Amino acid sequence: MLTASAPEGTLVIGYGNTLRGDDGAGPRVAEAVSASEGPFLSVIAAHQLTPEMAYDVASAECVIFVDASADTEQTAVLVRSVEADGLPFQGAHSSSPEGLLTMARDAFERTPTAWLVTIPARNFEIGEEFSEVTERAVDRAIQVVLRLIEEAACTKSG
Repeated sequence: MLTASAPEGTLVIGYGNTLRGDDGAGPRVAEAVSASEGPFLSVIAAHQLTPEMAYDVASAECVIFVDASADTEQTAVLVRSVEADGLPFQGAHSSSPEGLLTMARDAFERTPTAWLVTIPARNFEIGEEFSEVTERAVDRAIQVVLRLIEEAACTKSG
């Protein structure tokens, strides 16, 4: 069994395809948050969640996942806590936040506190431009993520 280092800090993972319109909102938020350079802050901007990220997830005290939501009913930035699935990790090239937390639990015996911040999205066509709804929501999502970090919402006791 591999072991992760002692948990430290917050990990922000913004994921989505930056070449598919609004789907690139997660990486955009991650890039903006990385400029804040807070103490004990790590940031990953990625095309998708992959099993290779499990070590980073297990090594963090808290993980904030950021993604665009294809739910056409969603009109605001939403935040919800996420936990590992109840099932053992089944293996896949890509994953969900719950699946990545499951892998961290199964491979490294550690599951950090985790949040999912979703951004309303409407346009998934090829291109790098955001819809008006998503453009406004990205700014709000950046503030939400920074607030989660600042308020220590990522600590088990906070």
